[in-house]
Amino acid sequence: MSAHAARIAVTDQLDAATRDAKEMLADFLALLGDRHTVDHADPGPFAVELLRNLDERTKRHRQRFCTHLRRSPDVAWLFGWAPERLHCQRCAFKVLRQAYGTAEDYTCDVCRRESDNGVSPVMGAAGPMVVLFGACDDCYARETGAAA
Repeated sequence: MSAHAARIAVTDQLDAATRDAKEMLADFLALLGDRHTVDHADPGPFAVELLRNLDERTKRHRQRFCTHLRRSPDVAWLFGWAPERLHCQRCAFKVLRQAYGTAEDYTCDVCRRESDNGVSPVMGAAGPMVVLFGACDDCYARETGAAA
């Protein structure tokens, strides 16, 4: 395969992974219902910080990756409570199931305070990556511009 053909193949895979991430996000938000759906394109301050830190860890070769994420582009999940590791979809769902109902499930990933009422999910797609974290009512409002 020529270098040009290889670049086209990787670009096609990246485009497909990006579409898959957006579809996963839409499916997940549909499960949550309208109460949790905020339609805006600009990430909030915590999401920006998560992505900036991901970039820095990656540049310094300190970002960890799920062993199922291969060299070719695929959907990766970044969690606000454990941003040092990117997960494939299968492992991401396992992590979500393990966190469900635990103290972490009631802890705001932004301010790290535990909430008796739980936290609201904040999700977005950044290219082929799904970003997910939980926010208390105050942090949710700052992050999304909407009431939780």
